[in-house]
Amino acid sequence: MVDATNSICLFNKAAQHLWKLKEDDVLGYDISTLIALEEGHTADSIWEAKLDIYGKETWIRASLSAIDLNANAYRLLQISDISEQVRQREEQRLLTLLVNGTERPVILLDRDRKVLRVNQAFSKLFGYTLEEVEGRALIDVLASPNTDQALLTRLRQNATPEQSIRAEIILSDKAENDIWVSTTANPVLDDRGNVQNIIVILHDITEGRQIQSLQNDVMSAMTSGLPLPEIADLICRRVETIAPEVTASFLLVEDGILRSLAGPSLPNKYHTAITGTAIGEGAGSCGTAAWRGQPVLATDIDTDPLWEPYKALALPLGLLSCWSSPIVSQNGSVTGTFAFYFKEKRGPSLFHERIVSACLHLCLIAIEQHVNRQEIASLSHFDPLTGVLNR
Repeated sequence: MVDATNSICLFNKAAQHLWKLKEDDVLGYDISTLIALEEGHTADSIWEAKLDIYGKETWIRASLSAIDLNANAYRLLQISDISEQVRQREEQRLLTLLVNGTERPVILLDRDRKVLRVNQAFSKLFGYTLEEVEGRALIDVLASPNTDQALLTRLRQNATPEQSIRAEIILSDKAENDIWVSTTANPVLDDRGNVQNIIVILHDITEGRQIQSLQNDVMSAMTSGLPLPEIADLICRRVETIAPEVTASFLLVEDGILRSLAGPSLPNKYHTAITGTAIGEGAGSCGTAAWRGQPVLATDIDTDPLWEPYKALALPLGLLSCWSSPIVSQNGSVTGTFAFYFKEKRGPSLFHERIVSACLHLCLIAIEQHVNRQEIASLSHFDPLTGVLNR
């Protein structure tokens, strides 16, 4: 307690313990020797402050009230040591920041797999807020008609796992879109070894699954003996399905000349105009990529010098940028190009790069298979030594 001159006139045992001082050490001294009173700290004020008490950082909560005693005005300052509360609060803030800072959805469940908390990545991926899923069974919220029912049953039966569960499963977002995820469920045990909570971490693997499905379908088509133009068309169509913002094109390079092989979203006049173009520096993205043997990106077809002779073909179709990659055979020669056109001025995303990495391999196999079939057909009808018909 301080008097009208801010001199300390009462210093109880709890204050002595906090500051590690005796009452006689502080009586009569100005309160500022212990704690600063700001102009805003009037009667009935409550605030928090950090004190340095003999080199130890101490957080306190202070409240100030006015007292009239024997016609004299005093102020009573009540102090609470909240250092542990502040530590826990900061730990909670950092944990929340850590959980919300990750790109992977994280869900905290009770022992019955009812949702307690979700992070921002969960809401972003699935479209649900915490209020919409809190208290509900996670599996019931996210189950899709395409979810593996056997796996779903196993997860439901093992509602409180004592060990981590890992699985890949199809789930559904709020808009009923299917999402492939890799899920890990980790139990949190109490002191008696009983499951208290379950932490579920999800990883969106939809893009990887889409690329894998594309690869499987194309390899199956090759195995069934489809001709090269049909395989090329399949590759382009599947790419445009999993990346709708892309217009795909597959060109062959034969004796230094481009030949349009597939591009289902490009008009016939475009294919006709490209076919017969000689590769070289300044021959658009594809001709230049085939010439250099390296990917070529034109983020603005209208201003890129490589496109000057050809931009009149692309711009009327709304194609504003193009990224072309060469298809390089094992001997180092370029046998074709695989290109992405965009209807905005941009470059490829990481997902686009992953798609192209997979497709270049598929394109090369398709071309080599086509060449091998031609050679086998030739050997079936012509003598390899004389070149004369052998049948």
